Amino acid sequence: MHFMEFPREVLLGRDILSRVKDIINRFNFQTPLVLAGPHTYKIGASKIEKEVEAELSIIKETDITTIEDIQTLITDSNIDVVIGVGGGRIMDASKLSASWTNLPWISVPTSSSNDSMSSQAISFLLSREAEEKGKSKRAHAPLGVVIDMGIVERAPRRMLISGCGDLISNYTAVRDWELAHRLKGEYYSEYAAALSMMSAKLVVENARMVTETPGEGARLVVKGLVSSGVAMSIAGSSRPASGSEHLFSHALDLLGCKAYHGEQCGVGTIMMNYLHNADWKSMRDVLKYIGAPATAEELGVDNDTIVEALTLCHTLRDRYTILGEKGITKKAAKALAEKTGVIQ
Repeated sequence: MHFMEFPREVLLGRDILSRVKDIINRFNFQTPLVLAGPHTYKIGASKIEKEVEAELSIIKETDITTIEDIQTLITDSNIDVVIGVGGGRIMDASKLSASWTNLPWISVPTSSSNDSMSSQAISFLLSREAEEKGKSKRAHAPLGVVIDMGIVERAPRRMLISGCGDLISNYTAVRDWELAHRLKGEYYSEYAAALSMMSAKLVVENARMVTETPGEGARLVVKGLVSSGVAMSIAGSSRPASGSEHLFSHALDLLGCKAYHGEQCGVGTIMMNYLHNADWKSMRDVLKYIGAPATAEELGVDNDTIVEALTLCHTLRDRYTILGEKGITKKAAKALAEKTGVIQ
């Protein structure tokens, strides 16, 4: 059986946080829990709190211990829906705590930095921690997504650029998925792949919009991120939007890189496109044009870290990619990074 789960509603516009109350009333929820960070409480959750009678939890860290505390709060307070207001970390806490307690959750993103707003996927480090502690790392898609563009557009520009990098990385993710289908017989959905590629192409073809009219660019990127999340729901996995470039990003996370997820994926896309014998130069040029990192220095890491990440990433999950089952040698990794200009 192939199970597909989608958001029931996706609302996008300005000054629409009041629509969260509409969803709550429509589904007859009685005891909502709003999760937010200190900053996203000020810019978003505080407005929802004025409209909706709800429990509130402001979290500063997103780790398994924190999510276990949220799980306890949900149980003790008889919560019947979780509302996440924030970026990727708040979305992770919301979807995982909701999944552990078998509750629906509503996504209220405050930036356009990645596709966590509409997908079941959680971050690699949180997934790894859950596995180490014997907790489920499976989450479900949101019941609804409410995107207030007035808030999203005011987020730091770097978050918009990170979202672009996350979408552009779909190019290599889909190529890796096709490769796994041909060589390993892995399930492949042409529809999910096409939707994922369309989301990536829209960003590449409208790079000038992202740079010159960031308000319109943010709307384009948000729509692409939602579509990317839907593609994952269709596939039943993160395959349409996560391949070798994401493994590279995960490896950088383990090695202590502090760049944004989408920034790391963008640099990974340059190198993995080279391995796929695809047009890696165009990917690099688009990333540079919109102001995204394209080198180790711009990511804030040294050359050795890039090389180590490239040799490590194939070991991080059981997912066939262009890196193969044995990965690449340190010598090959160094040559790849030098050839693509990621290291000097």
